[in-house]
Parts: sequence; C-alpha cells; structure tokens
Amino acid sequence: MRLFAILLSALCSFATSAFSQSDTVILHTPTGNLHGILVVPQKIKTHASTLVIIHPGSGPTDNNGNSAMTKTNCLRMLSDSLKKAGIASLRMDKRGVAGSQAALIAEEELRFMHYVEDLKSWVNTLAQKKQFSRIYLAGHSERALVSLLPAEQNDQENGLISIAGPGQPAHTLLREQFQTQPPMIHNMINPIMDSLVAGHLVKDVNPMLYSLFRPSVQPYLISWFAHNPAEIIARIHQPTRIIQGTTDIQVNVKEASLLAEAAGNKGKKIIINEMNHVLKKIDTRDQAKQLQSYNNPELPIHPQLARSIIQFITERP
Repeated sequence: MRLFAILLSALCSFATSAFSQSDTVILHTPTGNLHGILVVPQKIKTHASTLVIIHPGSGPTDNNGNSAMTKTNCLRMLSDSLKKAGIASLRMDKRGVAGSQAALIAEEELRFMHYVEDLKSWVNTLAQKKQFSRIYLAGHSERALVSLLPAEQNDQENGLISIAGPGQPAHTLLREQFQTQPPMIHNMINPIMDSLVAGHLVKDVNPMLYSLFRPSVQPYLISWFAHNPAEIIARIHQPTRIIQGTTDIQVNVKEASLLAEAAGNKGKKIIINEMNHVLKKIDTRDQAKQLQSYNNPELPIHPQLARSIIQFITERP
C-alpha cells in the first residue's frame, strides 16, 4: 500500500462519458472505482464555471450525506441550493461506500491519507478538464481536515470551505468527549491514546474498548491523529470560510474560533445560529430532538449555510 498515493495520482482517470452524457462521474483508481455526482446548472449564470467539491463527513457517508445510521440528505440539499445560484458541484461516495464500494480497502490497510489522495485526484482530474475556471473545496465534519491537506500542497483550489470542521487534532477531541466518562474509563483510554499519538500500536485492548481501539483500526487512528487542523490552515494561502452552527452537539463553536485564529486574515468565521452538525435548523441541543433531525431527510438544511457559501464565491472577482 506504500505505492498507493503515487499510483493513484498517475493512473486515475474519468470515464469518457462523464461530462457529456450523465451527471454520474467515475474516477478510476488502482484499487477500484470512485463514484461521484456532478451537478451543473443548465441555465448559465455568472458563476456557472465555478465548481464546489463537497466532501462528505466522518464515517461511511455517501454523496447525499447519508449513512446506515443516518439519513439527512444534507449534502444533496446543499448541492441543490448551489445549483439554483448557478454554481456547479461535485459530491462523491467515500471509498468503500455506496457507489464507491468496489474501492473498499481492508481496515488494517486503510490510512487517513487515502482519503486525501482520493480528493487530490478528483481535483487534479477536474482541473485538467478545464470545464471549470474556479474550484472550491467544501469539507464537512472530519472531512474538513481532508480538504485542507490538498490545498496545503498545491494552489489549484481557489478557496476552501470548512463546515463543522474541528480545529484541534482528533485525539484531543476524543479525550474531551471521554471526559464525561467515569475515572475507570479514563484510566483505560489515556494510555491507549498516548501510545497511538506516539505512533505505537497497542496489543492488549480491554474488551470494553475494543470497538474503538481494535487492532485493525489502530493504524488508521495513528495516521489521523498525526494532523493538526489549526496548524495546517495556518500554512495554506487560499481564502477560507469557516462555518459552524451553534446547536452542533458534535463539534463546538470553539473549534471554528481555533481555525479562524490560525487562518489569520485569509480566513473568515461564520457562526450560524441554530444549525446543528447535519446542517439542519434546530433550536435546541437536546439530544433526543437532535437525533430526530439525523433521520429526517425531508427537513431542509439551514438556509444561511448556502447563502454563506454563495456569498463567499460570488464576492470574489
């Protein structure tokens, strides 16, 4: 798997009919095909040559923003809103999910950078097609970090959009989430986390924690823990919108503040009142009511989300 990134960059390509005949696009990779949905406004408007690549959030999430545990259609709704404004979008099924199931990699072989290389390949291929004059990356949740890394390495992207993205390393956030657990759990988790952050596998995992720290997932966690979003956003040059909702029970508003502070004058923080983690308008942090929105595909996304993104794109010359 060490050659994965090199091979992916060199060998990936679109199906020949991707743009002309269908809104389904296929990215060929050495480990299987990745599936995407390209939405291009039929009515040409000022910014019709702008493309937003929407990268789905954490877990086994498809191009609509859905998974086996949730159905929100939040990313499809965002794409629809952009289309109405004359802005094209590409959203994809993550590796191993839905239409990209054929590109599944064994858990013990999967690394965080596989997702980064996938996104880089989408960007490179779309840029080479020259159908779009400007490309923006919009990452949701954990994938906001994935969207930052390609931008750090090249300048093909015209702008970045972090939606409910963390500002701290994943291991720091996980420790914070475990703070409400009893001391016994802390005593078991902290040594495991310390080892993984240092890059060392843990052989003996208590059965109570096996689902989180099973041996097969530890290499991925090590590769994920190594990245600090705030440090990365400080190094990139592209203008950035950092968007966060106030009723998000998964990512706190302070994460957006950390990103904005690190980004300096190239970043702008947008706090959306009553938007939760799945981008819906919810006026409470009550968990039961929040979870209802995680399985309500008809509930619209917060209208200010699309407006903020559209304004970011259209205000630039």
